[in-house]
Amino acid sequence: MATHSYACSNLDLKRFEEAKASFRKIEPVARRVLGESDEITLTIRQGYAMALYRDDGATLEDLREAVTALEGAEQTARRVLGGTHPTKGGIEAALREARAALRARETPCSFHDKIEIVCLDAEGNVKETLRDDFPAGWAAARTEFLKLRHGTAATAGGGWLELRVGGVSKMSTNRKEL
Repeated sequence: MATHSYACSNLDLKRFEEAKASFRKIEPVARRVLGESDEITLTIRQGYAMALYRDDGATLEDLREAVTALEGAEQTARRVLGGTHPTKGGIEAALREARAALRARETPCSFHDKIEIVCLDAEGNVKETLRDDFPAGWAAARTEFLKLRHGTAATAGGGWLELRVGGVSKMSTNRKEL
């Protein structure tokens, strides 16, 4: 349990390499002792996948591994815990984020494509452009989007935050779910 807490703390602190190492160390033990379907085992799989896809240095292979792990965990959680269990909901949310990160990385964007973060109202209309200058490119835009998504300003007023590249949504989150 202490290693699980340590791994989660490293994930929260964005120490992704340490988090991945800790999750890799405890996952086989949890599977053997608690079983594949145990809630703790599922949250360990979720944490490992989150450490993979939240890392700005994640490779396509890392993103694919995260999606695969979360797809398996989500199916198991649905079967064992039920569709309304909070752990299943957390895994589902992480799976959406991982798929969005993978989709965004797999879809090439031109150097000339405008990258912007917009705030949409409940009907999907643009209320405000929050950022539209990302000289460092996609990685900087994704990092800023995640900061805004988790920040207190992002929780007020309903609607969505959306990261767009060339006018096409690459990542989106419902503010009401935050």
